[in-house]
Amino acid sequence: MTSINENNFEAENGYFQNRIRSYIQQYHPDLLDKGDDFEEKIKAWSEDTVDHVLTLEKEGFQSTEAIEQSLARTLESISSPIGTLRDFIIENEDTIQQLTGISDASDREVLLKLLPLVQTEIETVEFSTNPSDISDAKAHLLRKISLTLLQRN
Repeated sequence: MTSINENNFEAENGYFQNRIRSYIQQYHPDLLDKGDDFEEKIKAWSEDTVDHVLTLEKEGFQSTEAIEQSLARTLESISSPIGTLRDFIIENEDTIQQLTGISDASDREVLLKLLPLVQTEIETVEFSTNPSDISDAKAHLLRKISLTLLQRN
């Protein structure tokens, strides 16, 4: 890819939209249920990515490096409840396995079944701001996941 300019802006923007959409389909499928809002978010993420590429190029980065860094930055910023749940379970995998005996709690099928049952707790973790509230919310989420997995087993 060459430098982004007025002539290839639309092509680059389409490239980023496709990459972002593909990433979301693979790693954050729960965001797909957002309808038209989802497509608008993809466009906004893509435009932000293009703006970041242009900034990096002005700072002297090679086009390829600027594109790779900007796309990685955008993809890393995308989160969803299922992503938060997956990351939380992976971080607490040993504890969950000890409490429940379940070793595949981060499996996609398990995540999709758990998500609606722990949605409120995930939102509490995501929106907590001070360390004490975050710690309490994570402890509550861990208890709820463990109890839910035990009941389903």
